Formats: sequence, structure tokens, C-alpha cells
Amino acid sequence: MSLFLAATDITGNAAVIIWPATAVALLVLPAAIATFIILRFLRRLRSPREALKNAPLAYARFGFPGYKLLDCNQAFKQLSISAGGRAQTSLAELFPQETAAQLSALMDKSVAEGKQIASEELTLPSAQDRNSVWSFDIIPARRRKQAIPVHVTMFANDITEQALASRIRQTALRISSAVMSSLDEDKTVRIVLESLAYITGTDAGVLFLLEDDQWERRARYGVYENEGDPIRLRLPYEDLGTGVAAIENRQVLAIDDAAGDGRIPASRINQCQIKSSLVVPLISGDRPIGAAWLIQTDRMRTFSDEQVEFAGVLGSHGALAIENAAVYQKERLARKSLEAIEAISEAGLASLDIDKVLSELVTRVRYFQKMDAAVIFLLDESRRFLEYRASATGSTAPTEGHRIKVGESLLGRAAAEETPKKIDDLEQDGDESPFLKSLGMKSALAVPLKIYGVVEGVLGIGNKQKTAFTVGDWELIQVIADRASLAVQNSMLHSQTLQELTKATLLGDVAAACAGSFDLKEISNQAIDAIVKHLGCRTASIYYLDREKNALANLAFSGLDPVPQHLKVRSLDEGTMLVRAVLERRLISQDEIDPDHLHPGDMYIFKQVGAENERLCTLPIVFNDDVVGAMALVFPDRKPFTPSMSYTINSIANQLAVAIHSYPAPEEN
Repeated sequence: MSLFLAATDITGNAAVIIWPATAVALLVLPAAIATFIILRFLRRLRSPREALKNAPLAYARFGFPGYKLLDCNQAFKQLSISAGGRAQTSLAELFPQETAAQLSALMDKSVAEGKQIASEELTLPSAQDRNSVWSFDIIPARRRKQAIPVHVTMFANDITEQALASRIRQTALRISSAVMSSLDEDKTVRIVLESLAYITGTDAGVLFLLEDDQWERRARYGVYENEGDPIRLRLPYEDLGTGVAAIENRQVLAIDDAAGDGRIPASRINQCQIKSSLVVPLISGDRPIGAAWLIQTDRMRTFSDEQVEFAGVLGSHGALAIENAAVYQKERLARKSLEAIEAISEAGLASLDIDKVLSELVTRVRYFQKMDAAVIFLLDESRRFLEYRASATGSTAPTEGHRIKVGESLLGRAAAEETPKKIDDLEQDGDESPFLKSLGMKSALAVPLKIYGVVEGVLGIGNKQKTAFTVGDWELIQVIADRASLAVQNSMLHSQTLQELTKATLLGDVAAACAGSFDLKEISNQAIDAIVKHLGCRTASIYYLDREKNALANLAFSGLDPVPQHLKVRSLDEGTMLVRAVLERRLISQDEIDPDHLHPGDMYIFKQVGAENERLCTLPIVFNDDVVGAMALVFPDRKPFTPSMSYTINSIANQLAVAIHSYPAPEEN
């Protein structure tokens, strides 16, 4: 019992002591635990921030309004181009204008939608003046129960190498796809240039292929695509030293500072706005076929080793693609040549009328050559001039009656030198070809038309754009010209035969008129009818010489009804073309009359008979060296008088001379 009481006493006293301690412990322990949790959270919170400060991943927070920088890590400071990443710097001060606008739009979208927004690739200039590629993630940060974000967090990751590798893969696939889907050489060349510009990030470029020891421009990119670009269509091989160096060394040539490098002439740097340049040789197998110039025109820049390496790889792939397209082009050219031969042969067989044949020829030539114009000029009887005969153009410029002196301009030189001639740029080469320029042509190719080895004319084709004519163009137009010459030959022989028949018929009709009557007026009227019928005159008149009146009296007149009185009698004192022909005893054509210094009498007569813009000739009628009359003929065109035509007209005058001399003059005039 005593033991029990003792125990109870001890327990009671202990409780008195333990319960306060327990109460204190119960109060301190939660606080300690809370403190431990808070300290642990702060350590955890501080750890990511400390990690972000030195991480390669760029990090920054932006506040409102205006997206001003709150804090950022070291990687972001190196990423921004200005202000050094100082606090309260606006987004527009940290990045180039275009990039800042893109990032601002992403932030706006992220805030509006309340979710993370990821950007596509954005290209930024780095401190080394190299283009780097970054991806951005924008995350809006909110406090609990607040709808509006308190700031925006940005994470940026450098993906330059991945982006470049992706571009290389895409570009290689694009070139391979182009080779598989199209074997058009021009299209392939264009794709190769654009692909090289894409992977190097350059803003301009030009691709040249080698042909006949010359650089032939085949594709342009960027600012050089304008019609007034400074890059010529053809350049001598040694004129592009950087291209020669790239090809001979079989290496891509990188020029970061074009002005300070010395390998590019200062004149070309200024003319082509070159700040930096990358020259990529195009080597197929072991054979150089050309080179691509990739140019930065707005600023100097440094090309990375990866860009140079990849450009070389793509240059090799591109050269192979171009070579394959060129082989196919040659095969297609052979088929096209056969088609052209067949078409031109058909044109020659379709008609024997030379004008119809020539018209059909130029139409088919234009179609097969895919040109804006095709023209044919033939030599006149003097063989000193080329006369316009046919054209197929979209121009409304006047062409009828146009003549070109042999040896002058592109067409004239082709005839004189008996070889094909071409001009890639009519404006820059300074060729005086008014006819071609009047049609709006900026480049042209001319080939002589030969019959039995003798030049009889010229076939010309032209484009309204500057064009570097290829060897294939030359070969095809030569094939067409040879076949066209045969068609022209057949038509010319037929035309000459018809002319001889017409001349014989005309002279026979005039002779019949002279022998069939004793009435000089009747003879003259029948002769006039034959002349108008066979020569196609619009107006014709015959006079006899009245010596008593010292004047020419009209015997017959066609084309005017009634005949004006002042044209019935023409005084030998008036000094007109008709009177000059009598006094000088020769045929005078309008070709030798200066239209700005016409005799007043001729001017009045031209208006009366409508011959101001037509062809007119006057000639004496002579019997035994004695003038007995005169003739005047007006033709409805401006073709020059050929020796053959002049001979025919003089033959008519000689037959009329016998009748006028033999038969008495009419009593009334």
C-alpha cells in the first residue's frame, strides 16, 4: 500500500513537470518544421536561379508595361545586341527592330492566351558578326488568383548548328527532288543558286556557267534580279579572278571584307554593292562547269566554317544536277531540231508564193525558238541592201519597206561576214540596230540564209529580255536557217518565174496594143490598162512631147477620174520630176527625192494623186535618141525600184516610143 502511494506521488509530481515541457515542444516543433521547409524551399529556389545565371540557355524576365528587362543571365547578356542586359531596358533596345517586333508579338500572344508560346527559328547577329539561329519560349507568370501575369519569362536556345544541318538536309533533298522532277537546265540552275543562298544566308547572288572560255550568266538572285542589274550576261574568263581562283584550287573562296581583301576590283565592288562574298566552284567529276557568287550587299559578315564546308558540298551536288540537266537538254535539242526541220519543210511545201512561205517560216521559227520575234530580210538586186520581207512579232512598230545596209547593224554584219552573229544585250553593247530596237528587242541572234553557198538573206530572232544565247540556241537556229534556205530557194525560183512570165505578158500586151491600132490615144489607153494590171500600179499616165507648146500633153491617165486640167498639159519649164526625167533623159524615182525639199509642183501633184507615202517614178520615152514623150507611175508601197523593175518599165517606154513617133498626135488634148 505504501508502495502504491509512493508511486502515485512520484507520477503526480512528474506530470506537473512534464506537461509544460510538452506544451512548449508542441509549439516550437511546427515552427521549426516550417522554418526547415522554408529554408529548404529557398535553397531550392535559389539553386535554379544560380544555375540559370551560368547556364548556356539564355534566360530573362520582362515586366510591364513595355516589356522592360527585370533580370537575366549571362547567356542572355551576350545574346542581346545593345544595352548590355541592364535592368529596365526595353525589348526594342535589346534586339534588332525586326526581331524585337517578332518577340513582342510572341509575348502579346502568350499573355493573351495565358500559356507558353514557342517561336520558330529567329536569326540574330552575334558579336562576331555571324548570323546565329535561336528558338524562343515565352512563359507568362501569374500570382495565385490573379488573372493578369506579373511578368513574362523568356528562354532562348542556340540552335545554329541544328538549323544549319536541317537546312543542308532540306536543300540537298530539294536539289535531289529537282533533279528527279525536272531536267530543265534553267530551272535546275536557278534551284542550285537559291539553295546556296539559303544555306549561307546571303541576300544576293549570281551563277555563271563556263562556255567557250567565257562566264555565261545563267541565274540571278536578290537585288541582281532587277532588269537594270550591273551583272553582264557574258564576261571573259580572266575577268572574274575570284571565280578562276575557286575553280583552279577546287575550293570555296570566302571573302569577309570585299573592300579590304583586294581580290575584287573596286569598280565591281561599287557597281555590285559587294560587302562580303562567298565563291562556290561548280565541279562535276573533275571538270569545272561554272561558279556561284553568293553576295552580302547590306553589311560585312563572316562566313562560318560550317557554311563554307556545306556550300562546297552542295556546289558539288548542284554541279552534277546541272550536268545531268545539260545532257538531257542536248537530247531534247536533237529531237527539237528534227521537229523544226519537219515544220520548216512543211512551211516550204505549203505554198510557192514567197511572201506566204516567208510569213509561215518566221511564225514557226518564233515558236520553236521560244522568242519574242523572228524576222527575215532578203538581199535586193544590188546586193547592197537587205530588204524586210516577213516578221512574226507582238510589236506594232512599222516594218514594211525597212532596209538595212549590208555590213551595218547585227543583221547587216551577219550578211556581210556570212556567219551567225549575236548580241546578248543590245543596249549595253551599243549596237546600232534601229529595226530590232523598234520591235522592243534587247537581245538578238542573226543567221545568214545561203542558197548554193551564196548569202541571199538573213534570218533573225530576238527577245525582249537580255538573253545569253547558248550553244544549243546557235545549233538549232543554224539547222532551221539551213532548212529555211531551201524553202526560200524554191519560192524565189517560183517567184522569178512568175515575174518573167508577168514581164513577158506585159510586154506582149503593150506590143499588141501598139500593133492593133493607129489611134495613139487608143494605143496609150490599152498600154495603161496592161501596166496597171501586171505591175499593180495605182496611178499611171502617158504623155507625148508637144514641141510647139514646149509641153508634155497627156495621152492616157489611170487612177484619177476626171483628170485635173493642170495634169493634162505639163510645161517643160515647171521643174518637176516628170520634166526632169525628160530633160535628164533617165528614170527618176522617189527614192532619190528629198521629201523636205520637194518642188512645189511635185508636192501639189503628189497630193492630187495620193503619192506622198507611196512609190513613184518618172521616165522619158525616147526614140532614136530623141525624146518623144514621158511616163509617170505610182505604186501602192515603198519598195525601192530594182534593176529588174527599171528594165521592165524602160522596155515598155521603148515600145511606146515607136508608136508615138509613128502615129500622129491627137487633134484634141
